[in-house]
Amino acid sequence: MSSWRPDLYSLRLFVAVCEEGSIARAAERESITPSAISRRIAEIENHARVQLLMRGGRGIRLTTAGEALLHHARHMLRISEKMSAELSEFAQGIGGRVRLSANLSSIKEFLPSDLAVFLRTYRAIRVDVVEHVSSATVEAVKGAFSDVGICVDSIDTADLQLLPYETDNLVVVVSPTHPLANRSGVEFAETLDYEFVGLIPDARIHSLLLGAAARQGRTMTFRMHVASFEVASHVIADDLAIGIFPHDAVKYLQEKFCLSFVPLKEEWARRKIILCMRDYDALTTSARMLVNHLSECGERRALQKAG
Repeated sequence: MSSWRPDLYSLRLFVAVCEEGSIARAAERESITPSAISRRIAEIENHARVQLLMRGGRGIRLTTAGEALLHHARHMLRISEKMSAELSEFAQGIGGRVRLSANLSSIKEFLPSDLAVFLRTYRAIRVDVVEHVSSATVEAVKGAFSDVGICVDSIDTADLQLLPYETDNLVVVVSPTHPLANRSGVEFAETLDYEFVGLIPDARIHSLLLGAAARQGRTMTFRMHVASFEVASHVIADDLAIGIFPHDAVKYLQEKFCLSFVPLKEEWARRKIILCMRDYDALTTSARMLVNHLSECGERRALQKAG
């Protein structure tokens, strides 16, 4: 068994027989004679020294060894097809395409500059970025709609592989005349005396804040929900409400709207942003290159902050 080296064509024929349940139907599907398929399978059985198929009047039935071979054969054929498709893309000068889902905070904060460096370095690679809340990002990756996701680590990421990417700190955003404006830090409970402006209600940050309020035995009063940080900043600047947002996502708006940022004192206000994927080793070369690049960018920023 150890000296046997399977060829992909024989494995493809074997899989066809298993899927069709008949050598004759598999032969028709693969445009080959039934005797040629039988000969190929017999060669595998002889080399492996095991019986793979039980032949009967109602077709074929897999032995335990046949079930094992079918599992591995499908895996090898998928890898082969993926390799051929990827090399074909490079041959055509495309360089591969990566589907990336990311939460709003990362898109507003660090992702654009990281992607800009990557795309300047690898001009033949295309990256399709879709904005999702963190929970939807995880579902997109699990469902194979996205190759790579960026989300907060408080989401259920079971069955996914994870890498650290970034951290962000939640701050209370208020107008300069607000009673909290000149504080060096504030506990979340103190903010609950005021009305809030929030982003889309299903965003992870919304759930995080509601849960924190519930633990205090309190509720949050939202004056309104808006579609963007910029609209929220208008509301806050007019002293109509306060907001709690990731610092790096809104820092570019601080000077424009004359806003004051007050750090939250709670540990949960320091959030970890992660990269997630189904299987790093199964990613295309382009996707692995992007994951490696983003991870390295995050590491460099972490070292800069620590220094």
